[in-house]
Amino acid sequence: MKRTRFTESQIVASIKKQESGIPAKDVCRELGISDATFYNWKAKYGGMETSDVKRIKEMEAELSQYKKIVAELTFENRAMKGFIEKVITPADKREAVFQLIEEAHCSVSKACKIVKLPRSSFQYTAKTKDDSQIEDALEGLVKKHPVIGFWQSFYRLRNRGYGWNHKRVRRVYRKMNLNIRRKPKKTFTGKDKATLNTTHKF
Repeated sequence: MKRTRFTESQIVASIKKQESGIPAKDVCRELGISDATFYNWKAKYGGMETSDVKRIKEMEAELSQYKKIVAELTFENRAMKGFIEKVITPADKREAVFQLIEEAHCSVSKACKIVKLPRSSFQYTAKTKDDSQIEDALEGLVKKHPVIGFWQSFYRLRNRGYGWNHKRVRRVYRKMNLNIRRKPKKTFTGKDKATLNTTHKF
């Protein structure tokens, strides 16, 4: 039915007039509507009271709210199904939240709820550690002792009074590519061997 300028209460009142004995044409003339419109009203609202119309409107509002809830739950379930297999670590979950916000136009709170990531964790920004002092200390060591490995470097730093734990030092050590250092092997040519043999004879 097309939208009308009359409220449901006015429509029910007009039907009551016709049912009380006033001809339908007179009711239509009074309201400025066609006979077809009036009988459409009667087919929908005939036999109803104003209180019935109010109750129906309340039920329709509740139904609309239920539909909205179902739609939201359906969306969340679909979103979860797409992420549940690949979202494991907090970093994965943060990426999933960004993806939901960008592609599904979710709010931050809804996206965090879907992937089960606390909003505080999503908004947390990790502080970059300043490793310059460790880098300087390691660089000074390897320049002075080019062939020492990680553990010798670590113990030398400890002996100098530095309190960094081995995990942090190892991370910086690897970042500086010091872990690829190898002690060079001495190789002798045939001429060198002959010289050594001659030396040993005397």
